[in-house]
Amino acid sequence: DLRQLGELGAGWPLFFELVLYLMCVCGFLFAVQVPVIVRWYAPHNNLHRWVANPADRIGRWALTPGNMGPDFTDSWLPGGCAILSVAFLALSAMLFSYRQRRLRQEIDSIELEPFDFALHVSGLPPGATDEAELRAFIEETV
Repeated sequence: DLRQLGELGAGWPLFFELVLYLMCVCGFLFAVQVPVIVRWYAPHNNLHRWVANPADRIGRWALTPGNMGPDFTDSWLPGGCAILSVAFLALSAMLFSYRQRRLRQEIDSIELEPFDFALHVSGLPPGATDEAELRAFIEETV
């Protein structure tokens, strides 16, 4: 359980949660784009039509759902996968943000951190930098 890392500070569980989230997002986006690669780009083999100037070839690394080449496409598949990807990213980012806030609050309620013992003091005398003077002021005020 990542909450056990909370003993080291709240940042560690949050970091590892982020890494897991990013791994899941990358896996999902890859799975969504596989149909575009398999059903659209591979069978059509239309990269030869992308050449405006023979020296300016577009490599396969430039193939994205929004990059359909000079002839575009009538298929719903590339655009549908792109819309699904954007919707998933937006929804998962909102849910993950909520999860991170909740995890931070949970760890903060369980673990002690240095700022749990902090004191907020206002109304200090101007120019008070001497420890004895500050101590005397706080003892009188509190």
